[in-house]
Amino acid sequence: MINLVNISIKQLMKKNKMEKLYIFGASKRLITYKNVLPFYCLSSVTDFVVDNDKAKWGQDIQLDDKRYTIISPEQMLANISKDDKILIASIHYEEIVFQLDCITALDGIDCYILDYIYACNDSYIDMNYYESCKEREYYIPPVIHYCWFGNNSMPDEYIKYIDGWKKLCPDYSIIRWDESNYDVNKHPFISKAYKDRKWAFVSDYARLDIIYNNGGIYLDTDVELIKNIDELRRFRAYVGFEAESFINTGLGFGAEKGNIFIKKCLESYDNMTPGSYIPCPQIQSKDMDEFGLIRNNTFQYIKYGNVAVLPSEFLCPMEYRYKQLKITDKTFSIHHFSGSWLDKVNINKNREKITNRILGINV
Repeated sequence: MINLVNISIKQLMKKNKMEKLYIFGASKRLITYKNVLPFYCLSSVTDFVVDNDKAKWGQDIQLDDKRYTIISPEQMLANISKDDKILIASIHYEEIVFQLDCITALDGIDCYILDYIYACNDSYIDMNYYESCKEREYYIPPVIHYCWFGNNSMPDEYIKYIDGWKKLCPDYSIIRWDESNYDVNKHPFISKAYKDRKWAFVSDYARLDIIYNNGGIYLDTDVELIKNIDELRRFRAYVGFEAESFINTGLGFGAEKGNIFIKKCLESYDNMTPGSYIPCPQIQSKDMDEFGLIRNNTFQYIKYGNVAVLPSEFLCPMEYRYKQLKITDKTFSIHHFSGSWLDKVNINKNREKITNRILGINV
């Protein structure tokens, strides 16, 4: 097995010049690393760029002021020595860790993961930014939007949650969106979802469209507020982690009218085949990956769109695997059916194992 090592960007920059560094993953994620680490130059310590995609082999990739010819894993294996290092730059690092673990020739070789290096970068993830926002003016209008498509009666439980919104946020306008005031045929994705009676997927698109065109805060009908949300209006935009690796707009999110990140999320649906129902956390987390999201459930600030990314304790304190509530003084709401789609995804378990290996935790 490879030797997973936790390392900071400053430590990586001090790499011994006699040791070669192979970056594994020639993706846009690598090219845009300066969105997260603007004061560092990876090309100063990088010797080779490797990728599994045959179509990329022999192609050039620009990294800072240097160009690299992308090589195959087989070419790496033919040249790597026991003192060399590997840096995994792909967001799908758990798959690459498994791949490298299975190669006997790489046993004991130190391997770093770019996302974990991001997480060690204190200048990027800083709760002081969150605290400073408490003194700012309000940017997001005091409006709560929710969707109820399908012409079905609303369960009493949801009505109770909405009544709670009114009590905790008495000065807010609360707007219901349904077939009477929203065009369900305005986009091929939502039109197909509506015809297929996939109400959750209708809402996935509609809520982004509604916030982009109107501004305000969106809440799913199964969200219970436990305190006033004025504090969140001091962000220009915000979303929340549902679990370690995914954000979910269904937990509740907000933005000013015309926010460019919300527009980017909407545009993702332009490239989707109508009827391909991918859960929104997978889509929107991927959208944020491009701009430097670190999937580790920490407070982050994404410059593109001025988006605050909130840890799960803010909007989703229910631990999805055990359905345990962990409410803190930072918790604003509870998403009561959060994480149901995650039962089909094993990514979190794999990443938890990797984290334990890096930290030397035996479980």
